[in-house]
Amino acid sequence: MKSTLCSPSLSCVLPAAIAFAFVGVLFAAFVPLPAHAAQMRLDDVHQGTLLYAGQEPGTYEAAPRLRTDVDLSVEGLIVRATVRQKFKNDSPAVVDGVYAFPLPENAAVDGLTLRIGQRLIEGEIREKGAARREFEEAKRTGKRASLVEQHRPNLFTTEVANVGPGETVTVEIEYQQLLSYKRGTAEVRVPLAITPRYQASATESAPLPATALSPMPKHPVTFRADVRPGFAVSEVKSLYHPAHVTPLQAGRYGVRLDADEIPADRDLVLHWEAVDKDAPQVAVFAEDMIANDYRAIMITPPKTAPAAKKRLTREVVFVVDSSGSMHGVSMDAAKRALHNALAELRPQDAFNIIEFDDKTRSLFDQSAPATSERLESARDFVVDMQADGGTEMYFALEGALTAHPEVKRQVRQVVFITDGAVSNEQGLFALIDEKLGQSRLFTVGIGHAPNSYFMTKAAEKGHGTFTYIADVGEVEQKMSALFGALKSPVLTDLTVKFSGQVLDMFPRVLPDLYQGEPILVTVRGKDLDGTVTVAGKHGDDRFVLDVELPGGESAEGVHKLHGRREIDALEHDRGLPYDEQKKRITEVALKHHLVSAYTSLVAVDRSPVQVAAAHDVGELPQGGLGLLGYLWAGLMLLCLGMLFVGHRRGIA
Repeated sequence: MKSTLCSPSLSCVLPAAIAFAFVGVLFAAFVPLPAHAAQMRLDDVHQGTLLYAGQEPGTYEAAPRLRTDVDLSVEGLIVRATVRQKFKNDSPAVVDGVYAFPLPENAAVDGLTLRIGQRLIEGEIREKGAARREFEEAKRTGKRASLVEQHRPNLFTTEVANVGPGETVTVEIEYQQLLSYKRGTAEVRVPLAITPRYQASATESAPLPATALSPMPKHPVTFRADVRPGFAVSEVKSLYHPAHVTPLQAGRYGVRLDADEIPADRDLVLHWEAVDKDAPQVAVFAEDMIANDYRAIMITPPKTAPAAKKRLTREVVFVVDSSGSMHGVSMDAAKRALHNALAELRPQDAFNIIEFDDKTRSLFDQSAPATSERLESARDFVVDMQADGGTEMYFALEGALTAHPEVKRQVRQVVFITDGAVSNEQGLFALIDEKLGQSRLFTVGIGHAPNSYFMTKAAEKGHGTFTYIADVGEVEQKMSALFGALKSPVLTDLTVKFSGQVLDMFPRVLPDLYQGEPILVTVRGKDLDGTVTVAGKHGDDRFVLDVELPGGESAEGVHKLHGRREIDALEHDRGLPYDEQKKRITEVALKHHLVSAYTSLVAVDRSPVQVAAAHDVGELPQGGLGLLGYLWAGLMLLCLGMLFVGHRRGIA
């Protein structure tokens, strides 16, 4: 009896393969394939985001349903924060995740807790390589683990390994920082979003297309704070999110947001003002360790200091970012800021305006006297500014810092107005170090989420200050305060000396002091309570102020703040060889239990995950083969069939 089954011949296999490929094409054409999230890299992260591995190396897909809870405790100058991120693995497989989240640029990150159900896992600081090896070993053996690393100084990443199907995981990060205090006003800013970074060209000379900025995704955030300013204040308020503030005992205030949840589309800022802004302020916070004493000290000289008696002539160069990331509200705010600044100039002052996107344009070839005619030309120049193009700020900043000998004034100030949406911060810092000279750099951050790391550090290197403006309605008030301070005479060559033994103090080089600005230092030494002497120069005049330090209030974590400042100083010490820099930063970070470029927080659960499903590490399960997949499957079957037939014929 003849078999009805087809024999393995070309005439049978070829039609089957072609049919399979044809069916694959039809299936791909008519069956909807699962949609993939947009591919992104860590530098594309705008706000706290949970990420799974993407289709290409180094890319990620954002996971949905995130939540952030923020708790703050403020004791005078010191802010202690706890940030919790909660997420759920809603896939049927075991996955690994990366949570990237923004933190203040001066944050000392020192705590990690991983919660899985009722289980609690606490992190420990390790040298970065050792932490990575321990994390990878836990990941390989199926243990739950988390790893916190510093991707940028203000962008940290938490890797979470082996999250089981349907499992809810909460990652809790703890950090502390010094708050911002100037001109009688204190502010604490909690970064909830990060401006997308423009990738500058390698040579900083080739024009690049405008940056494509997608709308920031939102996820729910809850917030509460316990605030003790340490001095009489007029009020405590949240600037950009409606909040309920309750006065408590002992000069404390409780802050709760009016809404149960807020979108993470702008930074959250708490703000309070001293009742008497002109009174000298002296605050000391102390922590005595076994081997060393640590102090965080703020001194605001009185308004009657000699620096307030006369006004010096100035050269002011305004640098304005008109790139695509400044489009809309940010550009409107920048223009208003410039109009306010021009109104503060006198005929004996000199000025210039430099505008940049992916090209640089100047109002004048070099700074010129602020006559009425030139000021009118400057206002027209400002009105004509349009926000588009890339953010190539290198040449604009270089031009602003280049002083011309024939333009001689007593004080030279550069006011830099931008959102700081750049990724090449280190190159710009090197430029400031090289070109600053006698100039002083003042940065103004525009927008809901400016790159505060770049602008704070740039101002510090430029011996100036950073001003943050999140809303157009704040422009007049904040710019008036800034320019009011800038037109006041300045104390330069500042020194601070203690009656006790000082082992080290940060910052090592103090910025120039303007009216209403405080001197803020952290110190490590012995017998630091007593007299501190502040000395400086105003023009050719010498200024000396002796201050009796009050007994410092005990404050946990002052040593961590000092350690964070020491690490920051080492990171920007261009004369330090790389190996020595790495060694010293690692030693300081391990000593103070801090996350740094060379240390990480690692948390490992010692019990393996018990999951029946297959272990799919690194990415979420993928869907159908897609059109090309089905075509390739058909072609592969065709080739295999032809090889098989050829093989059989060869045997025959």
